[in-house]
Amino acid sequence: MTSSAGQESVRLASHADVANLKRLRHEHVAETVQLRGGALLEAELPVPDWVALIAGSDSCVWLGCLDSVVVAYALVQRSEVAGLARIAELFVEHAARSVGIGELLRGACVTTARDWGCSGLDAFALPGARETKNFFEAGGFKARLLVVHRSLD
Repeated sequence: MTSSAGQESVRLASHADVANLKRLRHEHVAETVQLRGGALLEAELPVPDWVALIAGSDSCVWLGCLDSVVVAYALVQRSEVAGLARIAELFVEHAARSVGIGELLRGACVTTARDWGCSGLDAFALPGARETKNFFEAGGFKARLLVVHRSLD
């Protein structure tokens, strides 16, 4: 998949990309924990085993590139719920946002879920992450569940 400009592209990750994935995920976590609910979300999620995810039949790791430099990634997984897949993570480096890489990754995730025969694809947006919410809504996603939380501290 390549955009009309020819500079932005997506491709499947390989084992040679693990270092880039770890670097990007580190940036993703640093950004996420600053958002309301982000630290709790990160504490609940397992640290990705990129080698297993790349080789897995129930997961697909896409990379977003700008002039062939890796600047983004998306992890799409089959859900435990029959017929659903989920974009578990999607991140674009701040300097590479607004050029279309996120849209290409989102489209690759949709294609992957369709190829798996899924009837739906979920993604997550934290409260207050309006850009993330708008990004997914622009791709045809609609809220279907809100999780509310009360701290007992």
